[in-house]
Amino acid sequence: MSTEDTRRYYEVLELPPDAPFAEVRKKYLYLNAFYMGDSMELAALNGDAPYHRRQGILAELQDAYDRLKDILGREEPVQQPLQSPDVTVRESMRDYLDGIAAFSGPILKEIREKMGIDLGSMAIATKVQKRYLEEIEAEQFTWIPAEVYLRGYVIEYARHLSLDHQKVAEDYMKRYRKFRSSSEEKK
Repeated sequence: MSTEDTRRYYEVLELPPDAPFAEVRKKYLYLNAFYMGDSMELAALNGDAPYHRRQGILAELQDAYDRLKDILGREEPVQQPLQSPDVTVRESMRDYLDGIAAFSGPILKEIREKMGIDLGSMAIATKVQKRYLEEIEAEQFTWIPAEVYLRGYVIEYARHLSLDHQKVAEDYMKRYRKFRSSSEEKK
């Protein structure tokens, strides 16, 4: 394979030619989720990115990723992203998760960071605005227009991290209700 071909694969993934495999994989997953989903950013490009064009882009991304994986000598297969890409939770992470008594915003942030997931790609995959994800992690409850929205956002957050979304939502909503009742008592 020529150097020119290799350079083109990096360009398809919008990366410099010296990017390590971890960055290649991360960028592939991000771009794949972006072009596969119905994000706000993609909706703005609707005229420029109709369905058949997006399918072509997705095929180019897959080819570039597969070629770079071969060039860089990686044998680990990447999970094909579904409509809403899930993250595979490794055994060491499973042990860590089993030790969590109750989920909170800071714990969710810690889990996300341990999995190496940035909020930008998570926002695209979950279709929840990045600022709401940040506020969930910081437990900034003053922005909530209705409890049902918060619950839905927390469920999407948990699903994306392959967590038990019912348990996460139950724990988190207890914290929200406690905050709400204490702030009502102060009034």
